[in-house]
Amino acid sequence: MKIKIHKLSIFFFLSCLFIGAPWSMANTTNDDVALRPEPLIEPFQDHLLGGWAYTVEGAPEGWEKGLLLIIGQDGAYQAQIQTANQTLLAENISVNKNTITFDVYVDGQKVGVELKAEGSKISGTSTSSDGIYKINGVKSLSAK
Repeated sequence: MKIKIHKLSIFFFLSCLFIGAPWSMANTTNDDVALRPEPLIEPFQDHLLGGWAYTVEGAPEGWEKGLLLIIGQDGAYQAQIQTANQTLLAENISVNKNTITFDVYVDGQKVGVELKAEGSKISGTSTSSDGIYKINGVKSLSAK
């Protein structure tokens, strides 16, 4: 008799478990905050992307200021410089964290540029046969 009661109580317990579980789950929603996992790491933000209004100290007239546009996706970057004189496309672009290096050709002459972004500011140098010029800029267009 004890064995029958024990088997019957196990059967009753398992029946309640299988019948009650779907009912209790039906009363939860996906919007429940407790069910959303917290991100373990902060998503990567590419601070280089966007538009940068910049100035070049001591540069010839027409080249002393401009807009640098940097776009990128999946590690492939493109950059373009717009000045009062013309639009230049960057070549040989290399990015390491928040530093970008590239070359542009001004009147057939190669100019190397290295810039580092820190928050909403960017700074660095341009190097050509005419010398080294200091560049400073601020973010003027968000990448979003």
